[in-house]
Amino acid sequence: MSKLPPVLALLVLSLAGCQSWNAALLNTISALPSAQPRDLVNRVDGNYKGPARLVRASAPGCPPGTFGTVGIGDHTLYFAYAPNIIFIAPVFPDGTMHAVSGGAVLDGVVGRGRVFFTVRTADCEARYNLRWVL
Repeated sequence: MSKLPPVLALLVLSLAGCQSWNAALLNTISALPSAQPRDLVNRVDGNYKGPARLVRASAPGCPPGTFGTVGIGDHTLYFAYAPNIIFIAPVFPDGTMHAVSGGAVLDGVVGRGRVFFTVRTADCEARYNLRWVL
């Protein structure tokens, strides 16, 4: 039996916009352990992938919840939330992050192969749950 039909079915369901299916898929991905090797568990630099969830949108124009990638290099998170909102957030020794770009604020934490952060603006709030991948 070919594996193409189940893969095709997953693709069709995810593209169909079935919100409960997409939420279940994102929850499953978010629950996976980090792929970070044990000897690198305290390292924060790298690439992280995972879902973003839009939790508040009181005006149009908020970036939608998506699945994406962010990078941390030299203990600094580089993240473009929107074309006019770019964060350069230092990672402090305790793993916390904080940055302000215009009227937007990023707060989060990194450690054990995971990055969790929230971006807040006057009209939008998004939460990110990312796993180390490289």
